[in-house]
Parts: sequence; C-alpha cells; structure tokens
Amino acid sequence: MIRFVLLAAVITTESTQQAWIDQLREADRLTVENRYDAETAYIAARKRAEKLGADQLPMAITLNHMGAYYQSLGRLREAERLYAGAFAIAEQTVGAASENGVKLAINLSNVYLELRQVSRAESLIRGVLQKSNALSAGNRAILIADLASVLASKRKFEHAESLYREALAFFERDARQEFRERTIIALSNLSIINILMDRFDEGRSYSDRARALLAAIIAPPLLLEFKVMANAAAISATTSAKPEEADFLFQSAITFCENTLGRDHYLLGDVMNNYSEFLRKAGRRAEARTAKKRAKTILDTFSKENLSGHNVDATAFR
Repeated sequence: MIRFVLLAAVITTESTQQAWIDQLREADRLTVENRYDAETAYIAARKRAEKLGADQLPMAITLNHMGAYYQSLGRLREAERLYAGAFAIAEQTVGAASENGVKLAINLSNVYLELRQVSRAESLIRGVLQKSNALSAGNRAILIADLASVLASKRKFEHAESLYREALAFFERDARQEFRERTIIALSNLSIINILMDRFDEGRSYSDRARALLAAIIAPPLLLEFKVMANAAAISATTSAKPEEADFLFQSAITFCENTLGRDHYLLGDVMNNYSEFLRKAGRRAEARTAKKRAKTILDTFSKENLSGHNVDATAFR
C-alpha cells in the first residue's frame, strides 16, 4: 500500500510538471506571435506552477517569463515585482550565484536601470559578485558587464569602460550565441561611452564592430537588434559628416521598432528624441517638431505607468 501511494504521488507530480511546462511554452508561443491572450496564458502557467510549490524553481521560472513579457510591453513596475519574486525564490532554492540566480539577478537589475533605480541595481549586482567563490567564470563576466552598465548610468565612464573591456575579453572567447550577443551589447555600450567621453573615432569603431557581429547572427533577439540600430543612428548623427547616413539609420530603427515592438513602444521615445535633435540641426524644423511631439507622447505614457518623473534614458547601457 505504501509503495502504491508513493508511486501515485510521483506520477501525479510528473503529470503536474508536464502540464506546467506545456502551459508555459504555450504562453511563450503566444508572446512570440504578439497575441493578446499571452497574458492569460502566463497567469494559467503561474497557477500550474503553484501546484508544484509556490516557493520552488518552477514558480521562479514562470515569474521570470512573465517579467520578460511585461518588460517587453513597457509595464516595468509589474516586471520588477515578478523578477524580484523569481530572484527571491532562486536565492533560497539554488543560490544567487547559480546559473538561474545570476540570470534572474541580471533581469531584475536591468529593470531597475530602466526605472532609474540605479542604487538598487548596483547593490544587487555587487551583492551577487561578492559570492565570487561560487560563481562560474562566465557568470562573473556577465555580472561585471552589468556592473559596468550601472557605473555608466552613474556617468563613471572610465571605470565602466574598464569593466566592459574585462568582460568583453571573456565574451569574445566563447562561441556560444549567448556570449556572441553579450559581445554585441558590450561593444554597443562601449561605443556610447566613448562618444560621451568625446572619443568619436573609438566610439564609431565599436559601433561598427557591434553592427557587423549582429549581422552575422541568425535571428537575433528583437530588442538587441533594435537597440544596436538605435545606438548606431545616434552615433552616426554625432560623428558622421554624411547626414543621409544618420537619417537612414534613424528611419531604419524607427521602422523596425514599429513593425516588431509596436508604434508606441517605450524604447522608441528616446530614439524619436534623438531623431528630433538630428532633424533640428539639419534645418528640418517642421519634421523635428513632429518627432519631438511623438517622443513626448510616448514618454509621457511610459512615465505615467512606471515613473514619477520624466527624462527617461531607456536605450543605453543595457
């Protein structure tokens, strides 16, 4: 009788786990297809995860997927709560320095930066880095790059540059796609830092390298592709003597965002602001005013939903 009860418990658990996996995959599929019912599917996946334990890893994984979904929509306060819940579970079950722990810490840190909670992002990343003995070399490099993003947000550019280069040395040695993508992010962020330090040739060189690597990746993440395009446009507007090049890059980035992320996506606000400034300097004042007005509308909506203030820098250093 005891054997029968235990076997039934195992079968029930495996069945429940498979139901959770199937539901989470369905929610992810709906997200990729930009379906409105993705949110309902994620809520159903969370309910299935609860049956496996509200404080267990399946719940953390579900909350992480939901956080990514809400972040993609610009609902950053909700994403923050979900990522924080996921990280708390991972910290208790597998440890902050584990593969899952580090990934969740990075996701939470990125949302903190987008919400201008720079101190919270720094505290989180430094806290995980202190567990250096338990970190793999790859995860340590990932955390160092994220700390560089924090320092860049605090305008500590020289320190940030040093950390990006340290992380980049590791990323470039690993041929896996994850690290190829992280190489692109580091190069793109280094391009911004160099521009902000008035090192224009270096900035453009880093940007060109990022774009070349991006072109070599099959089906890169949409956000990565958009951010690299947007940064390249801003850098071209700053460094190039050919305004038609910058105009083409801006138009490409804007069209890409509209077609893949949505016409009112929050990341488009800063790009429209940059484009407005480019148009103003080019003497195209009517177009500049139109771009500025559109940027304000996007950022006002984003600000009301997520922030108490304005002045959002939603593309750099992530």
